[in-house]
Amino acid sequence: MHQITNTTRINPRIMKNLTTLFNQNHGSKTPESLRERVLLAIEHAQARQARNWRIAWGTAAGLSFSTFAFSIWYAAKVASVSGFTSYLSIIFSDSASALGLWKELGLSLIESLPVVGLGILLASTLSILWSLRKFARTPAHVTTIPLAHAA
Repeated sequence: MHQITNTTRINPRIMKNLTTLFNQNHGSKTPESLRERVLLAIEHAQARQARNWRIAWGTAAGLSFSTFAFSIWYAAKVASVSGFTSYLSIIFSDSASALGLWKELGLSLIESLPVVGLGILLASTLSILWSLRKFARTPAHVTTIPLAHAA
């Protein structure tokens, strides 16, 4: 039978509740095999839950990357159509005129700023970062069950 060791990764609150439950002796002796089977079932459930969450966050990260590629394309397209890139190029090509007409150029840049495209780009970037963070923080393997006893 699988021995529960100190390296078992069961939530300490659950362990405390189980220990209290098993130590309450109402005139009958709780078999040690029952305790081991309960702890083993908890380990299996935790491992299955961790695997499912990892799959879910990995899928979310993949979808976020595809959304990110679309949002880069959309932001670039909207920026070129709105004239934002033309106004921006004036700053680098003719800086003397840009300094003389800085107020008009600045207002034109703000007016032609592709807000929706940049908003989508920002949202997809945050989505990638959030899903990758969740994926990285989800444990890959929670249980310490040997393969011979996992069946």
